[in-house]
Amino acid sequence: MRIYTSALAVVLAGTLFPQTSNAQTQENIFERQKQSAQDELAQQEDDMRAAMRPGESDEKKITLQTRQSSQYGAYLTDEQGRAVYIFEADSKGKSTCYDDCAEAWPPVLSKNPEVGQQLKKDMLGTIKRRTGEQQVAYNDLPLYYYAKDKGAGQASGQGVEGFGAEWYLLSPQGEKIKASGGEGSSKAGRDSQRKQ
Repeated sequence: MRIYTSALAVVLAGTLFPQTSNAQTQENIFERQKQSAQDELAQQEDDMRAAMRPGESDEKKITLQTRQSSQYGAYLTDEQGRAVYIFEADSKGKSTCYDDCAEAWPPVLSKNPEVGQQLKKDMLGTIKRRTGEQQVAYNDLPLYYYAKDKGAGQASGQGVEGFGAEWYLLSPQGEKIKASGGEGSSKAGRDSQRKQ
């Protein structure tokens, strides 16, 4: 009887335990696959949020420079010659442009901006947006791009009225440039931007 019982135990040990081991292995594989899928999904969500975030990454080094125009005189741009603007609805040190506004007028983002030789370094700074990014400011005025400007030398946002106020280029002295031009001269695009 004891021999039979021992033999049965050996048989059971040879059949049940491997199955248990296999089940655990399959469970471990499933958990790893599940974790990998979750990690991939989280990365995709992070990438999507980054792609949808307006403006440039606040890790990017921005260097403000000036560009000369026969129409506007000297005005501020980034290092690639892309025009930057101020928003009349903003107060010094505070941005009021978010959501739809920030899609049409992406904020210029950088934690450590710099200025070219033509600009005053003591007028350069950053403000903290409510979304957490650092937005570049000059003369304590938050700076923005215009989404419809496609490259260097374009300043189609000058004088445009949208989201409750007007948008202007900024002079090296930190003052808005009042010369008319861009879409603002015909007030085109005004109604399309009045989404508050």
